[in-house]
Amino acid sequence: MQLHGRNAIRVLCALGVIGWAATARGVDLPIPAKVTVVKGARLAKFVSKSDTSFSLPAPGSPDDPTTAGAELTFFDTGADGAGSATFTLDASGWTGLGNPPGVSGYKYKGKNDVTAGGACTSVQIKGSVIKAVCKGTEVTLQPPFVATEGIFLALPAGTTASLRYCAELGGTEKKNDATAMKRKDASAPLVCPQPPQPPVVAPDPNDLDELTDDALQGRNNNTPGSITAQNILIRELQEMGATGLNSAQTGDDAFKQPFVRTGSTGVNIMGVITGSELPNEYVMIGAHYDHLGTCRTVEVGDTVCNGATDDAAGVVAALAIGRGIAALPTPPRRSVILAFWDVEEDGLKGSAHYIANPLVPLASTVTYINYDIQGSNLLPSIKNFTFGVGSETGAGLVALVNQAASGITLDLRLLSTVFGQFRSDYINFVVAAVPTVFFSDSTGPCYHTNNDEVAVVDFTKLDQQTRLGYDLTISLADAASPPTFAGQTPGLASFADAMIINEVITTGLADLSLFAPADQTALQQIQAEIAAIVADGAGNFDSNDVSTLLNDTAGVIDLLTRTACDGFL
Repeated sequence: MQLHGRNAIRVLCALGVIGWAATARGVDLPIPAKVTVVKGARLAKFVSKSDTSFSLPAPGSPDDPTTAGAELTFFDTGADGAGSATFTLDASGWTGLGNPPGVSGYKYKGKNDVTAGGACTSVQIKGSVIKAVCKGTEVTLQPPFVATEGIFLALPAGTTASLRYCAELGGTEKKNDATAMKRKDASAPLVCPQPPQPPVVAPDPNDLDELTDDALQGRNNNTPGSITAQNILIRELQEMGATGLNSAQTGDDAFKQPFVRTGSTGVNIMGVITGSELPNEYVMIGAHYDHLGTCRTVEVGDTVCNGATDDAAGVVAALAIGRGIAALPTPPRRSVILAFWDVEEDGLKGSAHYIANPLVPLASTVTYINYDIQGSNLLPSIKNFTFGVGSETGAGLVALVNQAASGITLDLRLLSTVFGQFRSDYINFVVAAVPTVFFSDSTGPCYHTNNDEVAVVDFTKLDQQTRLGYDLTISLADAASPPTFAGQTPGLASFADAMIINEVITTGLADLSLFAPADQTALQQIQAEIAAIVADGAGNFDSNDVSTLLNDTAGVIDLLTRTACDGFL
């Protein structure tokens, strides 16, 4: 590849904008709750009233939401409950009330921009009333809730809150089922409620060691090493409690989908964790387990092309996600399929065979998540970047990916479908009209070389990428309204793509010395061309710019593969 439950409800609203005047930094202020209503993917509402006045952030203070912004989060305090939803309320949406502005409180109005908290249509902080209303699919909560509702109001946004107002319901329960939760009249808690700790979801280094052992000789399809890899994957699927997806077979064979396609023999390995409410709807996570018999470059004494980042790391990330889901006390609503493709390196043939011979209806696959090249660093200066390709193919999928990414520290950048260059299994699902996102670190110096070993895998990065995939999978599996297919970006690429590519390349120029002299000149020329496109503005972005952007991006990838293989760890 190239660039590739639910009984009681808890809501946690991290709005961040309430009183500052009489408080010190780092203060939690428990507040009473008058009413809360939650409807999955439709509504999250909270109202607090007090017989005494709330203190308010002082106008112009570091916590004035008109300059610092705020954050709103809803969550179920019970594990395996209704989940959580967090909204950043950008400073531009806030206005101060009174004269001078802010002395009487603050008001936020959503702008139909998810990244700016536009799902929240209104938030108000006044002397004795605090309330918030958020609507739409970005309300990633799914009643019923298993415990109390937690509510946080925190500011400023994007940092550890210096001031949090919190509530907990509790209170009188009016309704709590799969359609909605409503509770009323809860006193202020003694201490702020805490969200459940997320499960440990981390790739197992032992899995990576097994799959990249020299004895497997690169896991090329139709070889003894491939059969060993298949047995490792089936063992891991069985140990986590997944069942074989091939219902026509039994035992180990139930996990296999053998095929012969255009001259290549291979075996897809597939397991399923059955959903609790909608078992015949599926979220699929895929990664190819095959690699190469012959490397792009080799060194004397080491001719095995082990493919640690491409794509053993993607496989172990998917396995870790499966273990995390299988360990939940109650499975998510939808089933989760773990798919490990064969013969990806020779034309994406394993996933192509599956698309032509699906083991579950493609129309019942709500989203496909593809992992290919993970835990890999292109250059020291851009090692924190990672990419999500094609999320525009699902209506609402971009918002869910961004929501999942809010829990990690990597700089995830979302690019249009074409930037995967159609060189990984994701494209077969896009063509089959399945909403798809493809996570990748792109093609770097170690790509298809014998140096793509465990030693160059950035496990800190891989941990974050695994958490991202886990959180996204849970959101998709529990969503009231999953994404629908929306097609690729019109015109192949967008001005937003140009801005991202420009950002990454410009940052990468800090490591210009790692390139050969002629390649330094070529990289600087490419950066200048893309920077000019960005400087020309979105209104002038046309088909010529698309061609330049795509060709230049491919050029940068080629230049990267000519640098020395180093994990930059």
